[in-house]
Amino acid sequence: KIAYSMPHSVISLAEGMPNEETFPIAEISLKLADGAQFVLDGEDLAAALQYIPSQGYPPLLE
Repeated sequence: KIAYSMPHSVISLAEGMPNEETFPIAEISLKLADGAQFVLDGEDLAAALQYIPSQGYPPLLE
């Protein structure tokens, strides 16, 4: 709603989908307090680093 009330001269950076080849990260490893571990790489990492509206990363939601 806020983006629609902004002047036309303002460029919104609220969401985007940058080229995944520009990301300097090859892998992200997460270890949760309960000992569960997750590794994000490849296509999963590329999707996780996008900043568009999302319901979340499915394995972490489970």
